[in-house]
Amino acid sequence: MGDGFPTLRVLDAVVLTGGAGRRIGGRKPFVDIGGRRLIEPVLAAVAPCRSVRLVGGDARELAEFSGEVLPDRWPGEGPLGGVATALSALGSDVLVVACDLPGVDSEVLELVAAAGADPSVDVAVARSDRRQPLVARWNLSALASVEQAVAAGQRSAMDLLRHLSVAEVPVDPRSVVDVDDQNDLDVWRRAHAGAETHARRIAAMAVRDVTVEELEAALASGARLIDVREPAEYEEMRIDGATLIPLSTVPEHVDEFRSDEPVYVMCRSGGRSIGACEFVAAQGAAVLNVEGGIMAWIASGRPVSSGGS
Repeated sequence: MGDGFPTLRVLDAVVLTGGAGRRIGGRKPFVDIGGRRLIEPVLAAVAPCRSVRLVGGDARELAEFSGEVLPDRWPGEGPLGGVATALSALGSDVLVVACDLPGVDSEVLELVAAAGADPSVDVAVARSDRRQPLVARWNLSALASVEQAVAAGQRSAMDLLRHLSVAEVPVDPRSVVDVDDQNDLDVWRRAHAGAETHARRIAAMAVRDVTVEELEAALASGARLIDVREPAEYEEMRIDGATLIPLSTVPEHVDEFRSDEPVYVMCRSGGRSIGACEFVAAQGAAVLNVEGGIMAWIASGRPVSSGGS
């Protein structure tokens, strides 16, 4: 992936800047986290994106950060209203990040953005101990569901995820720490006193893509293949001999990616698998990403199995 952030560069980003910030003692974007304001590391993380807009808050106050501040169509209705505003205003897939996540960086966002490039995915989210819907790529396919939820008074993005097609990207928990109240702020300041950089994250590792032709030859020679799709997808169609390890469980099964020879990793079309590859590669595993995933395998006329066969 290198330093180019190819997926971010063709994706629009929004930073959610609404909310009164009562629990933290002031307007969140402007809170001092130790030499800089809370929003600044977030803006640095989304900087590679094609465009960056802010959603919510006073446009005059926020003008120093961005000349493009979108008024929240549902002010006071929580972050889900901000997501709905972003999707409807831009009319395209969008990377959404809350302004109170000072540990996030471009490497994490690239992984999330790439996972959401899969056309079967409505939302791709970072996952640590839980899903992070405000470090996420929200695709336009989710707009109708988001707007219906907001109109019905639903405020929890986490609850809405249960009804959407979600790709999860395992990340270092330190990259998605939110500074939501005074206690969080005190902890962050103590942990980063004197530091000029964010907490250390898992570095995105360069992972080589391979074609289905290369995969077929490798399997004939005894190579291992891991499928990181969901169980229902695996049951519907799979390559014989593939081991199922859903993306959300990858952190618990890193050892299964270790081998004397590179392990091949695939998903539906390559988005989720590259996230899995980069995560386990950062743990020292040698892996190769199957470009185009099982859809490329099928398009080439190669056989798949299904059900219990």
